[in-house]
Amino acid sequence: MQEWIEHLALSNTFWGNLPEVVIAIVLLVILGLVFALVAAVCALAFVYLERKVSAHMQDRLGPMEVTTNIPLLRNIGHGWAQTLADALKLLVKEDIIPRAADNKLHLIAPFIIFSAILATFSV
Repeated sequence: MQEWIEHLALSNTFWGNLPEVVIAIVLLVILGLVFALVAAVCALAFVYLERKVSAHMQDRLGPMEVTTNIPLLRNIGHGWAQTLADALKLLVKEDIIPRAADNKLHLIAPFIIFSAILATFSV
């Protein structure tokens, strides 16, 4: 596998006459997307496992028992869509800005926090 990746990265037939800088940037972007995808899948798995363990500790229904009311999907849910439903709920939530707050700062604050977290991972 490693030989194939090295051949792909260094092959002139695949990249043509592109400068090495452009090739390096494209490869780094692809690598970053692969790492982001792996992190996202791991996060989904860990959230699912955390919900199962929390439900067991609190003696309540976990993601396997909670399902939809749609007849065709009633018994095949197994809780896989709970994290998706929570994410959708957060995306459509109404943003209430206090009157005394600075509107621009209130809207840009999440981006500031996220950029600080992202900068931590880049080091």
